[in-house]
Amino acid sequence: MTTLHQWQHAVSRFIDAAVADAAGFDPEAVSIYRGNSRGVRQAALASVYPVCGRLVGDACFDGLARHFIATEASTCSDLNLYGEGFDRFLAEVAERQPSLASIAWIADVARLEWLVHRLAYSEDDQASDSTVDGVDPSHMIPRVSRQLSLMASEWPVHLVWESQREPQAASDVDFVRGDYRLLVQRRGFDVWVGLVDRSAWQLLERCASGATLAQLADDPTLDLVLMKMLVEQRWIVGYAHHRHAV
Repeated sequence: MTTLHQWQHAVSRFIDAAVADAAGFDPEAVSIYRGNSRGVRQAALASVYPVCGRLVGDACFDGLARHFIATEASTCSDLNLYGEGFDRFLAEVAERQPSLASIAWIADVARLEWLVHRLAYSEDDQASDSTVDGVDPSHMIPRVSRQLSLMASEWPVHLVWESQREPQAASDVDFVRGDYRLLVQRRGFDVWVGLVDRSAWQLLERCASGATLAQLADDPTLDLVLMKMLVEQRWIVGYAHHRHAV
């Protein structure tokens, strides 16, 4: 049986098609639906990437959004989750367009905005059972909060994002190239973005990859003393063992 999601995806693909097939649909009606669908998705992109829109201007952003919609096939029927991959699209455009070469960092701003958007819809963390009887501690896997994401950039895009969140309070950002390790975390109904110590960021990244405590301990580049701080910050919210939370 065709599920609702499959049906929605099929309809979306049909509307996106360059030419309607001969299945009895009125070409004029299809054209109207197609225009409405693209208009809705263009508005969705503007909602997800407001900072990018302010940085390049409305006219430029509208053109980029139209091109993205026309060239990137939609694989998601949920508009709340539409827009993934816009950062890669901007990176490719910046490589080809000299006018955008001076703001090549715009792709990283878009990547940050996507993380912020997705975390707004992230699930709450599940309560962890502290009972670990019979479990070899070395086989335990630290469980990273569902409400955070990690990002690395050579640009201070967190400052750009923060300065442009409120247009009336926008300020200039000193673009100093470097190694910026960011943590994006949902806190209640808001999302926090900030710099994290490189050592803590690396430990979190390894935990997110599914490394066990034994594997973490065997890695000389990691500082396990920081694990206590990660737990206190609720960045680590439990442990898993053989893919089951413990």
